[in-house]
Amino acid sequence: SLRLTLPMVADWLLEPGELDWLMAEFESRRLSGSGVTLEFPGSELLDHREALTAAFTRLRAAGVRIGVRDFGRDFAAIHI
Repeated sequence: SLRLTLPMVADWLLEPGELDWLMAEFESRRLSGSGVTLEFPGSELLDHREALTAAFTRLRAAGVRIGVRDFGRDFAAIHI
């Protein structure tokens, strides 16, 4: 099976209609989301936490995996 990992930005996913478009593409092409991982910068996950929750719930229901890239950079870093 082929896995596809795509770097994403939260702003695109939160743009009106984009998530609906992506889900429709999966359906119209009879694709399972189980082969797809969408990676988001850790700082964006913190910035848009509440708004992304519903989008991530829909994506996970379709089998899409959510990944974090650049975790620990910028203000998302944990400084000890």
